Amino acid sequence: MIGQNCTIFHQVTIGNNGKDSKAPIIGNNVIIGAGAKVIGGIKIGNNVKIVLLPQITLSHVDSKNRILHALLFLLYCLVIFIIITYLLKQANIIPYRFIGGTL
Repeated sequence: MIGQNCTIFHQVTIGNNGKDSKAPIIGNNVIIGAGAKVIGGIKIGNNVKIVLLPQITLSHVDSKNRILHALLFLLYCLVIFIIITYLLKQANIIPYRFIGGTL
């Protein structure tokens, strides 16, 4: 199923994966770049842009959820940075002043 106002460029493959008969569901206002392969029983949300030559086998959310996903990714990166900084401090690899402490 392909939604309204979709743009599909040349050499795009849309279909099942050969293992089952499920085909992709593509939302409204989706742009699929040249050479892309959208395969299997996945869902592409509304307002999604798929770039040149990808092979899509996982579902993608609507573009309105991208901001939430970006914020969650930044939060994840911050937590990883804090953990690494703490471990380096405990191993005396970096000085305290580097992480806001005093010598």
